[in-house]
Amino acid sequence: MAVDKEKLADMMNESEHVRPSATLVPMLMLEGNEGYFTRRNVGDEGYDKPVNIGQTFSGVIVGVRMSLSQYEKKFNRSTPEYSKSTDKTVLFERKGKGAPAEKIAEGYPNGLKAKYPELREQRWLYMLVGGEIVKFKLKGAGMTHWFKFLKELAKKKLHTFQVEVKLDPASERNEELGKDYYAPAFTIAKELTDDEIEARIQPHIEKLSEEFAAIAAYRTQRDAEAAAPEDVPAVQLDEDEVEGEPSLDD
Repeated sequence: MAVDKEKLADMMNESEHVRPSATLVPMLMLEGNEGYFTRRNVGDEGYDKPVNIGQTFSGVIVGVRMSLSQYEKKFNRSTPEYSKSTDKTVLFERKGKGAPAEKIAEGYPNGLKAKYPELREQRWLYMLVGGEIVKFKLKGAGMTHWFKFLKELAKKKLHTFQVEVKLDPASERNEELGKDYYAPAFTIAKELTDDEIEARIQPHIEKLSEEFAAIAAYRTQRDAEAAAPEDVPAVQLDEDEVEGEPSLDD
């Protein structure tokens, strides 16, 4: 006789004291000043130091998340990742190296951007690269290349998961600062067949979707159960809320 594990967990009210973990996978970024990509593996205490992995990589996008952040010399502000602009999120602030992150506001992304105009939006592209899931941080001028890529896909009537995409550093110019830098550009490397999508891509999309939905459901339940104070008190950040965002120490 099969054991109904979900029923037993429900009888123990497991959902009341067990929360879903953040999705932690290796993080890829573009070093904008030098034009090469870096990788940060998941370590015992957050993310390891970045390692140069070269000037290009390819993969298939299997998930897209968003976040807001603002980086200044004396502090940084950031939200956890979220999936939709209608998701409620929390804004944390960290003042100086080694300082704890404190909750300073909560609400919907558009409301937070209105209250804190210096916040900038990022995309986290979860990708299947070389047989493993990683996430690539997209920000600044890279967002322009991202929207250009989406427009190209729309013209071809393709979804992001139907293609293998190649990322390369594209030279850009900041006229205000008189400085050159690099942003990630997207090129379609090849289109995938339905068989490839079903066998290689679909399982990862489904798994990530379930993980993201569990995190969103937990946050919604937490917000519903919590009293809504007029002023949000400063509280120390739970490490699960970080979801891989580098700190000032990195």
